[in-house]
Amino acid sequence: MIQISMNVEGIKCSRCEDKIKTLLSTDKNIESVLVSHKEHTVEITGADTLSSLGIKRSLEGIGFLVTGIQKSKHEKDR
Repeated sequence: MIQISMNVEGIKCSRCEDKIKTLLSTDKNIESVLVSHKEHTVEITGADTLSSLGIKRSLEGIGFLVTGIQKSKHEKDR
């Protein structure tokens, strides 16, 4: 499993959060998405093959600006 944390500008309200969750829920490699308009962050957990660049492009394609990406691997709980 991989965890991707992104700093995202333009997340202003819960509707923005829902828009991001809806967009990312279509990716079968994503297991969970947490979005915070207060912190301006998106936290994604998914398969090792998940592309942070692909997610960045998707978010920017719907009007948000990704200003930072942190990526880390972790083993899924057994």
